[in-house]
Amino acid sequence: MAKESRGVMTTGWYDRMIQALQLNGKEERTQQAYTRAVGMLCQFYDKTPDAISEQELLDYFLHRKNLSHWSPKTMRICYCGIRFFFTQVLRQDWHIFHILRAQTEHRLPTVLSVQEVSSLPACVRTFHN
Repeated sequence: MAKESRGVMTTGWYDRMIQALQLNGKEERTQQAYTRAVGMLCQFYDKTPDAISEQELLDYFLHRKNLSHWSPKTMRICYCGIRFFFTQVLRQDWHIFHILRAQTEHRLPTVLSVQEVSSLPACVRTFHN
């Protein structure tokens, strides 16, 4: 990730987060998603992450949920990335991290697989007089 895209998330914080993510066994894509979430938070407030307060975090999450209309999956990545950074890198144990929950999204598949279609007749019961 280029330094410019991280906004005010300085190289020091970025490097510390990457190291913590690697030590925690997170995959490359997870590392990218989590650092992007923290970078967007820093850009939103134009502050370094250590200067962001718990109330600002709460306001940020509400803004993204209610005004930006982020999907539950996007909110979950945002919550997890920011929670990881603040608890593992900054060692903050704020109340907000104990109440964060992204609602579960239940979507029906658009197309059934061959195996799913073939299992449908087994679910049908016939009427016996």
